[in-house]
Amino acid sequence: MGEYIRHATDWLISMLTHAGISETLAKWTGEFSMLLILILVSYLGYVITWRIMRAIVIPLIQKSKNQFDDLLIKHKFFRKLSYLVPALMLYYFIEDTITIPILITVIRKILELFFVLISILIINSILSTVNDYYEKYDFAKDHPIRGVIQVLQIDRKSTRLNSSHTDISRMPSSA
Repeated sequence: MGEYIRHATDWLISMLTHAGISETLAKWTGEFSMLLILILVSYLGYVITWRIMRAIVIPLIQKSKNQFDDLLIKHKFFRKLSYLVPALMLYYFIEDTITIPILITVIRKILELFFVLISILIINSILSTVNDYYEKYDFAKDHPIRGVIQVLQIDRKSTRLNSSHTDISRMPSSA
């Protein structure tokens, strides 16, 4: 798939060059045009995935006798899962659309942050589902797990946030 994208990018650049645009401007225009097309295709990937989930997966799950999967639907697990499709498409095909290393790095770092956020949303959805499922049983009144679930949710979020902070003590002084 990547070779087709690279080929389409090169074709667009050559068409722009043949139209009389300078080679540098044609390269920038062609690559950014293909990046916009990749973003659009990634969004379409999300829309198609979500429609398939809504039309096929969710109705199948709702027909099952299992209540756990119904709670997954309630906590929007499948919708959050479908957010991964455009992010994965962009992450894996970005190098085939543009050749500017720093821009590829920046876009990939943004997408990695997006992956972390999606992961947090998905795990949060699963934890909320587990809590709701557990609370359906009588013994849950005597042994609640809501506090444990909330601690896990807070701990996971704070761990993700703390790992992205810069240690000020290691920063160079301006003396």
